[in-house]
Amino acid sequence: MKKIIRLSVVSAMAITTLNAADVNSFEEMFKEGEVGGQIRLGHFTIDTKDSTTKDTYVTAIGGQLKYESASFSGLSGGVAIYTSHSIGGLSGTQDLNNPNNNKFNTFLTSEEKNYTELGEAYINYTRDSFNLRVG
Repeated sequence: MKKIIRLSVVSAMAITTLNAADVNSFEEMFKEGEVGGQIRLGHFTIDTKDSTTKDTYVTAIGGQLKYESASFSGLSGGVAIYTSHSIGGLSGTQDLNNPNNNKFNTFLTSEEKNYTELGEAYINYTRDSFNLRVG
């Protein structure tokens, strides 16, 4: 079975990207934190060139939303959430009663046609040229 795979991912918009600042108190560490993210659009097709196997495809929109605290005494932290949702009319159909009829591809989403997950959570410590990230 010959497979041809196409993937196109477009970063549509960067929400914000700022450099983390050094602050003078633990409270300021969170007040001066940064929010950033991306919105992405992608399409994925598997063209099997085989009449016994169905071609599958999916188009999805999603992205990332991230918060990173400012640095206080070399300590900072961050979290990021990732999400992806298939676009119904631009994605293959899913037949739950007969999986052999499926034209939906889960490469960019999931069996449920979407996902949202905590993709990053970390604490960062920096001093001089030493950097330690745990998470």
